[in-house]
Amino acid sequence: MSDKYTQAASLIVDVIPRFMRALASDWRHDEHSPDPGHFRVLLILTEGPTNLSTLAAKLEVSLPTMSNSISTLVERGWVLRRRDPDDRRRVLIEITERGCGVLEHIRNVAQAHVSRALRDLSEEECELIIEGMSALGRAFDGNHQNPES
Repeated sequence: MSDKYTQAASLIVDVIPRFMRALASDWRHDEHSPDPGHFRVLLILTEGPTNLSTLAAKLEVSLPTMSNSISTLVERGWVLRRRDPDDRRRVLIEITERGCGVLEHIRNVAQAHVSRALRDLSEEECELIIEGMSALGRAFDGNHQNPES
């Protein structure tokens, strides 16, 4: 691995936690923001309805923990439970319009926070960030499942 790859990886690993802490601080002060575990559930459900077992496996939590989380999200109106039309014994979990609205709100809060943080940078520095983040996105497209890649 080239020294530039190691340097880039080090910067990413150092900056992303600071970035996430700053966003989490904004989210904690926002009454409409879910806790991080619920946020991850909502994100997964944007891919389509799924069952409780699949959600628990993806988030690496127990079925009772996932069931409690889903109950909370149902109470908030962010997700709903419905019978699988192909197998009436199964229950599917899906995100509601309100849940999608919560995700959009969180995205807007995050974007506003980052935009404020970037205001002290020059246009050239912002262009470098655009290029770098685009490259980072390409690097992780399809590779996030295999840490050995």
